[in-house]
Amino acid sequence: MRQCELSGDVERLRRHWPTVTAAVAHIERLRAAACALPPDHPSYGLLPEGFGDGGIGGTRAEYTNVLWTLIGLRYAAEGARLVGAADDQARFADLYDGLRADFERSARAHRRPLPDGSGDHLPMLLPGSGT
Repeated sequence: MRQCELSGDVERLRRHWPTVTAAVAHIERLRAAACALPPDHPSYGLLPEGFGDGGIGGTRAEYTNVLWTLIGLRYAAEGARLVGAADDQARFADLYDGLRADFERSARAHRRPLPDGSGDHLPMLLPGSGT
């Protein structure tokens, strides 16, 4: 999508559209797996545990993959608009909205004050997922 934006080559995006829809279908499966977790699991409603640090620390319940997935879904929905795939655009936007709502719910619960009291921060690792 970003390359299409920069080059203005919507045809290239159309040629790669099956890859985009397959990627979003994979995200849908990941979301379904996370929504099937017990409600007290740290990843419940978000995405399954993943490699937030490239795999150095192993898989954990974390927000990094959730945030990058939200960015990708937003771009995928915009790409769907550009290629005229209205059904995909609506589906991708719904997936984005659901993940965003679950992220915001989780983030509200896990926000922590900064040590100096100047505000809050959101730890990337979810409670119960290790150090």
